[in-house]
Amino acid sequence: MPSLHEPGKPHIFILEPSERETENAARYTDDPRALSEYALLVAAVVQVIEARSIDAGALSSLESAFRSTHKVVWDAASRYFTLLSHYFPPVLDHFVGLFSDRSAQIRLRVVQAQWSSQLPEPHLTSLLRRALHDRAPRVRAFAADRIEQFELIELLPDLEHRLREESHQGTREALEHAQNALRALA
Repeated sequence: MPSLHEPGKPHIFILEPSERETENAARYTDDPRALSEYALLVAAVVQVIEARSIDAGALSSLESAFRSTHKVVWDAASRYFTLLSHYFPPVLDHFVGLFSDRSAQIRLRVVQAQWSSQLPEPHLTSLLRRALHDRAPRVRAFAADRIEQFELIELLPDLEHRLREESHQGTREALEHAQNALRALA
């Protein structure tokens, strides 16, 4: 089984044969284009794991999958981007760079990707701090949710500052909820 693991870093593995990964994805979609994109993503990740390095082609494949219109593809790409960022600085830089994309959907995906796995510190905190000030209300709301989820008490002043400026009602509610949860922890 192709895998990558070092002490203090998340374990990344691909089922063998790698086609099993795409078969698993077929549980969530029957769209042949989505499954083809998924297979390309898995092939790129296998290449990275086996080479123990990443090249421009693999990085491009990760980004293409991340920009996919198929949730099963971009969700998996999010997970791999986040996991691989612990091993390869170019992946980390590229993924964090996607937060500067002009598409709110792409910026939202970068924040949403911080869930079951997340960027290494201090990059996670920095990203979420930036996301609190994004121009898209939904990105700001997800940032508040992730700040609460990871109990980033050090971002409480940033949440409070954003809350004083927030005009979008739904985002305001997410900020207040995160603020209250963090205050209870402090």
